[in-house]
Amino acid sequence: DGKYQFVDGEKLDMAADLGVSYCGFEVDDEDVRYIDVQPALLMTYNFTDIFSVTLTPKAIIRNIDHDEEGDDTQTFVGGTLTLSVGGKKRRILPEIGYYKAEDRLDQEVEVIHGGIGIQF
Repeated sequence: DGKYQFVDGEKLDMAADLGVSYCGFEVDDEDVRYIDVQPALLMTYNFTDIFSVTLTPKAIIRNIDHDEEGDDTQTFVGGTLTLSVGGKKRRILPEIGYYKAEDRLDQEVEVIHGGIGIQF
């Protein structure tokens, strides 16, 4: 994962991000492998020293290699919204995200995720 911050303002920060990931597992004696390429744009607005909001539009370009079915590619498009509450050393970061794609059968796939990060 690599990031390049191109705006470092008093209130607004922006960075470009490019991530690459790999996942492999077995399902019913078949090996399945994913390779994801994830370009993103991180835009953070710092309302105060203890509260900021980050919007991250992102695409996830996924190549899926099935042993028996061959390769498949999906592109998820969406993003995440992250809040940051707290100081520089300790804070809580609730996040929600939404992504949408079509599978190889032209059926829509929607992913909604949420989480909470704690920095201390």
